[in-house]
Amino acid sequence: MAPVPVYLGTRAVSAFGFALFATLSSVRRFTDLGLDPLQLVLVGTVLEATVFFLEVPTGVVADVYSRKISVVIGFVVIGLGFVTESLVQSFAAVLAAQVVWGAGSTFVSGAFTAWMVDEVGDRPTGPIFLRGTQAGLLGTAAGIVAAAALGNVALHLPLLAGGLVFIALGAVLLPVMPERGFTRRPPEERESFAALFDTLGEGVRTVRGDRVLVAILVLAALAGAASEGVDRLWELHLVRAVGLPEAGGLALATWIGVARGAQLALGFGAAEWLRRRVDVDDPRRALRVLLALTVVQAAGIATFGLAAGFAVGLCAFLVYATSRQLAGPVLSTWTNQLLDSRTRATVLSIRQQADAFGQVAGGPALGGLGRALGSTATMLAVSALLAPMLGIYARIARRA
Repeated sequence: MAPVPVYLGTRAVSAFGFALFATLSSVRRFTDLGLDPLQLVLVGTVLEATVFFLEVPTGVVADVYSRKISVVIGFVVIGLGFVTESLVQSFAAVLAAQVVWGAGSTFVSGAFTAWMVDEVGDRPTGPIFLRGTQAGLLGTAAGIVAAAALGNVALHLPLLAGGLVFIALGAVLLPVMPERGFTRRPPEERESFAALFDTLGEGVRTVRGDRVLVAILVLAALAGAASEGVDRLWELHLVRAVGLPEAGGLALATWIGVARGAQLALGFGAAEWLRRRVDVDDPRRALRVLLALTVVQAAGIATFGLAAGFAVGLCAFLVYATSRQLAGPVLSTWTNQLLDSRTRATVLSIRQQADAFGQVAGGPALGGLGRALGSTATMLAVSALLAPMLGIYARIARRA
């Protein structure tokens, strides 16, 4: 099959499976399992610590052996992690499931993007990334609806279904995913551990030799630290600090589905507007967009933290989430323009590792802050963490 349809289909199906799992996983953790804010964040810390230690080695494997095989392995292992969490009842078992999930995600993160860029060759990647975001949003919308329906029966069912979707996706990709743009290393190099370390060394030297790539790693670490507090605690904050409407008599799972559905609708429309109006393959325009989106994120999450009513709180969160969602494909487009195919997956994995480092370093602190002072303090701290990113983007833009 052609690479772009495979890429878009994979984005849609993986987003569907992830939405099945993620829509109510945190809700299940603080309702059925009784986890507090610190424990909720520690779940993410274990996940990201796993990513931190395995991200670069698996990225090197993708550069040396096969991006396709790396992606297939990753999806199957992610699915096993999701299935594991759906079946357990203890905090310790949930942490163990994060190790499995995190290991799988490292096989996918750098390899999937590197595969797509190599397969399309000289074609502009910005529009493809944005279309991928839209495909993911459609898959997520379907996953949210399915998760809300299953969650009203039992909160563990959508988690189980999400894991099965990922396992099936890996099985389907094995025969249909092309790999024509990747050149596998010669047998004598693949069979040597020295080849793996050589590729890792090339990737590290690529980053160290470019100030912009170093800045991207700092940005990834700051973004990772900020995102951890939001990703693990926004449902808790919306339910317990902001408060759900009493009218309508809707179940908790349905309200969370409504919030996520509204986020998707806004994200899809905003991605379409950006795809049509802005050439994000132009590095200067991409930088200006990233700077603006970071400002919006900081303002949105601060407002969410201080909101006293459901309508204001939900709108503020949607502004934050939509701007963060748009920043992803723009940042991917800009970063890939700086990379060479030979070490692309490795360098992208190093970036992901920096993000994981930020989450591991910042997550427990934000969780502890939430336990001591409440989730409002956590959201304001997240806004403060985004402020240094503005200066970095502005400095890179001036040099550009």
